[in-house]
Amino acid sequence: MKKLILLYFSILASIAAAQQSDAGSNSSDDYVVVKTQSNTIVEDTSEFHRLKKKHGIHYQVIGVGPNARNSTGLIYNYFLTRNDLLVFEYLTDIFSGYGTRSYNIKTSSFGAHYKRFTENSFYIRAGLDQKFIDYDYNTTFLSSPESSSFKGMSTTVGFAIGNQWQWSNWNIGCDWFGYSFPVLSSVTNESFTATPGNYAKTNMESDQKIFVTGNTIYLLRLYAGYNF
Repeated sequence: MKKLILLYFSILASIAAAQQSDAGSNSSDDYVVVKTQSNTIVEDTSEFHRLKKKHGIHYQVIGVGPNARNSTGLIYNYFLTRNDLLVFEYLTDIFSGYGTRSYNIKTSSFGAHYKRFTENSFYIRAGLDQKFIDYDYNTTFLSSPESSSFKGMSTTVGFAIGNQWQWSNWNIGCDWFGYSFPVLSSVTNESFTATPGNYAKTNMESDQKIFVTGNTIYLLRLYAGYNF
């Protein structure tokens, strides 16, 4: 009886071993399990294509940045490492409107930022921007025509998060969201037409807060460029 029991368990063990061997050899999963190291770079990823790059020239196509309006402009990147960059940019926008309300608003900004890739394509950036605005507004829809104008300047601290996808040399990216606040600001050459309703003055003060003295939300700054 003991011999039969031993033979029975020996057969079961042999069958189990054979099934495990067949499962390993006939598995449909195609993968290799490896333990990655901190300096591992996967081939054909955005991080891989940032290797040996020193300069980048980009153009912002659309998006709201430090100027508080949809702006376009040039961006220069200097690579400290594949994941650490210095970013310098110039953005500008001219908004004109005519009719009963006539606007002529010119905005521009110069920025210097530090950009850090924390993942393959995801980054954070932070830095300073110097903003300038030349503002002129006229309205004729009221009983008494009104006008207002001013020049503004502010230094802001800002940060943003985004993704940048890199191919061999070409890339496309987007600041999804950001925020900036002024640390210095000034308004000069201020003038407005005094009327009973003070509409021109009220409108001017509101726009000064938007463009000069207030905080700004960055949104969907889309850009494309070439790194080399």
